[in-house]
This record gives sequence, C-alpha cells and structure tokens, in this order.
Amino acid sequence: MKLTHQTRIAFIAAVIIAVVGISVGIALPGGSFLRQISPLAAGAVALYGVLCLLNRRWRKVRRLRYAWLILAALFAAAFISVEAVIIVNAHSDFELGEAPPSKYLIVLGAGVNGADPSATLVSRLRTAREYLEQHGELICVVSGGQGANEDISEAEAMKLWLTERGIAPERILMEQESASTAENMRFSLELLRSEYGYVTDTLICSNGYHLFRARWLAERYGTNSYALKAPDYYAYLGTLGYFREFFSVALMWR
Repeated sequence: MKLTHQTRIAFIAAVIIAVVGISVGIALPGGSFLRQISPLAAGAVALYGVLCLLNRRWRKVRRLRYAWLILAALFAAAFISVEAVIIVNAHSDFELGEAPPSKYLIVLGAGVNGADPSATLVSRLRTAREYLEQHGELICVVSGGQGANEDISEAEAMKLWLTERGIAPERILMEQESASTAENMRFSLELLRSEYGYVTDTLICSNGYHLFRARWLAERYGTNSYALKAPDYYAYLGTLGYFREFFSVALMWR
C-alpha cells in the first residue's frame, strides 16, 4: 500500500515527537512529564496517519479522520483557553515589601533530590524566606510528602533549608502527608486550623503556573487566598510547568 503525503508527514511527525520528547525528558531535570506524554502524543499523530492511509481504500474511514480533526481542534481550543486563565492568574497579589494580607504562609512542595530541594522548590523557598525575613509575625506551613525517590519528605527538606538560612523553626509547621496539590491545600489548612482555630485567609507561595489551581483549591476548602509568586529557577522549567499545568487543571474538574 503506497503511503500518501499526509501519512508520511504524520508518521515522521510522530517519530520526531516521541524521540525528542523522551530524549528531552531524560536529559532535563524536571522533564519526566515529557517522557510520559510524548508517546501518547506520538500515538495520536500516528493514528491520524493510519486514517489518512486507509481513507484511500475505505471511504467510511473518512468520517473517522474528520472526527480526529474535530477532536484535535477541540483539544487545541481547550488548551489555549485554559492556558490563558493560568497565565492571567500567574502573578502575586502583593509585593514582597507590602504588609501581609494574612499571617499564614503556605509554601507548596515540589521535588526533592535525595534530601536536597529541586530547583523549582528552591525558587519557592527563596521567595518565602525573603518574605518571612521581612515580616516576623508570619507563620509558615511547608507542605509536601515523601516521594518514591526522595530520602526525606518535601516538607522536612523545606524546613531544613529555611532554618539553615535563619528562619526560626518555631515559625514553621510541617505538613508531610500530601501527595498532590489538592492534598497540599487541604492538609495544610487542617494543620493550621488544629493549631490556631478557624483560618479564613492564607498566603500561597508557588511558581506562577501553579497559582491558579492552588488558589482555586484553597477557596474550595474554605479560605480566601493571596498569591506570592516565585520566579522560575530556569526558563525551561517554567515552560514545562505551564504545559503540564493544563492537564492538572483539566483533571481538577473530573
């Protein structure tokens, strides 16, 4: 069966997506998501190539090809719309030098390499430390459990990082059970409320791409939230974060 021009392009694109995605995911720290998603994306593109190939022999396949194109267009529209919402909300609600709108600061966890915070987590901790140094009345919750390849919990690594740089340990509460952003917010609020009674508002420190989902979850669990944006340690980590966040937001409304 002779390959059509569209089929050849689709197959070549699928190979490029798989090879580049997996290679970059292996080579770059924080790129594990690309290793997971690129084979799926490559498979979807290859499927379109197969539909184009069969379309020449079975006209009924044409409907499936059109359905594929419609689904691809809907996915693109959803991706653009959700990313626009994420980007619009990727900012701080106050400046570092301003008085805090709440006395409780939640720092959301990210990966830990052994016992050392990852680059993404360090960016959040630097921002949190600066704000904690400026405002001595703030209570900080460091939130994150222990992953499969982590020697200690993210919360413990975060507390160690902060206390080694001068933040008093009595100002830091550790939430060490969470394994997702939803659990970060729920367990952190439960911890604060067990210590200080009902908490009506909090500050959330994370990277820009993470703030829309984190704030939405905080409000879902009954508190007003104010965002404190941490800069991306490396530009590529921010790009990956915005891309990955689309899927996290989509799954949030399952």
